[in-house]
Amino acid sequence: MSLFYDKDGKNRLRTKRFDYLNDFVKNDSGTYVYNGSLYRLQGDKKDRSRVNIILILTCLLSLAFFIVSGCIDAGALWSAWYVVLLFGLEAISIFVMIWKSISFLFEKEPLKEYIYKKTVPWFRPCAFTLALVSLLSVIMTLIYLAVHGSGDRLTECIVYMLLKLFEGAVGAGFFILFKKYIWKDEAA
Repeated sequence: MSLFYDKDGKNRLRTKRFDYLNDFVKNDSGTYVYNGSLYRLQGDKKDRSRVNIILILTCLLSLAFFIVSGCIDAGALWSAWYVVLLFGLEAISIFVMIWKSISFLFEKEPLKEYIYKKTVPWFRPCAFTLALVSLLSVIMTLIYLAVHGSGDRLTECIVYMLLKLFEGAVGAGFFILFKKYIWKDEAA
């Protein structure tokens, strides 16, 4: 048994990546018909548009706070590796959230199962990571200020921490708000 092949000799990576194709069945006329699960947001069209608006605002606000806080010449950014590590984690979570939301926003309702599995379950972990990393950035900046002193960069550090708090609030708000939306399989 290999890392890439199972007992039958099938390529595991290929079968997982193209697994969604099993949901399509060829009918008598020769066209493919989707036979898998369809997910729909419980509620009306207003709920779907509300989720889309919240998703767009969360991504835009997160990206704006991230870019602006990255442009600030805060003292913690220059000599502390842990702040740069947190900044990288934050960038990854924002990138994944934007990437998944783009694929989510351009799909029609109801969502096919393979699209649902690739988009919706990613939103809450990304929002939680964004909130957690933002809070940790504030804590690390406070530790940096306590250890090294503020010097002449106190104002910049305060503005940086406020931006990180706002960014964390956006992530936490999205995490809490997205929990209330319920997705149901239409076949069930």
